[in-house]
Amino acid sequence: MSEEGSFDIATKSIYWMIAGFVILMLILVFTVLMINYKSKLLHVPEEQQAQFISLRFMNIPECFAYGDSRSERVYPGVIDLSKFTQEQMKRCYPVPEEEGYKEINFELELRNMGRKIKSSDHYKIASFQLDVPVLVKDGEAYSSDTLIIKTQTELFRRPE
Repeated sequence: MSEEGSFDIATKSIYWMIAGFVILMLILVFTVLMINYKSKLLHVPEEQQAQFISLRFMNIPECFAYGDSRSERVYPGVIDLSKFTQEQMKRCYPVPEEEGYKEINFELELRNMGRKIKSSDHYKIASFQLDVPVLVKDGEAYSSDTLIIKTQTELFRRPE
């Protein structure tokens, strides 16, 4: 084999190694760009997630919404005061004791009634607050009140 033939093979080998490296880098950059685009496209802000979760407190009978046992009708936006307890909160929105700081935590307060409950002991400070007008059923009496939903999202929590 002549020198020119071996030189030709060497230059082609170097060319294809460089070309392969460049193609590999382009594929990796494209993949990272697509992953970032997809994550931004599917991202739901924590405040929005917390608002969706907090809808359960006043809209389902497993939480605090009044449900008529005779007609089996649920009245969204009507809080049954007998259900507004810490035990019911733990059943409605269970938060693991050890890992609770990783969850969205809530403190609920009925402004006029002056009653407060928390989702866990990890709740420390509100990231934001929702004020929702509700009716409160206390026995047979109804009164209007404001349900203050203080929300602590993961961004603002620190483990103890």
